[in-house]
Amino acid sequence: MRPLFLILPIGLIASFSLSAHPDHSATQKGVFPLEPSTQAATGASAIKISIDGDQRVITANGLPDHATGAFPNRNNPHKITTQQYRYTMPAKPVVAAKPTPLVRQPFGIALNGVLFDPGTAEAWKDDSNSGWHYEAKGDGFSLGLDTNNGHVQP
Repeated sequence: MRPLFLILPIGLIASFSLSAHPDHSATQKGVFPLEPSTQAATGASAIKISIDGDQRVITANGLPDHATGAFPNRNNPHKITTQQYRYTMPAKPVVAAKPTPLVRQPFGIALNGVLFDPGTAEAWKDDSNSGWHYEAKGDGFSLGLDTNNGHVQP
């Protein structure tokens, strides 16, 4: 069973493609400006929340309903694309006896259908087996965050 997803009224940017980030070997601290969120949405945001028996079902296309930074950009080669998200969870959730650690996985979906994905796919020296991933808001190198603090995942 998937963990409970929070439905929150703000959004981040989530998308997937196959190309890698241009610099995975940064070793120096840097200061990186945010990309202005001046680009119109790439399509209509869509989300549907329904109850099916004892399950809450959320389907969404992952497109934001607000302006974003330009993607791709000089620090992020990925573009915003339509997704096909479908999540099910208990319609009447109960508090667990103990917390469930979330390791590199989405933890919620916004009311506009954009996934909350705290992890980044950018691994140290482009080696996903290294055990090290860059923080989106870290200062090792820029992931091309926009002024919504969102970026597009590969």
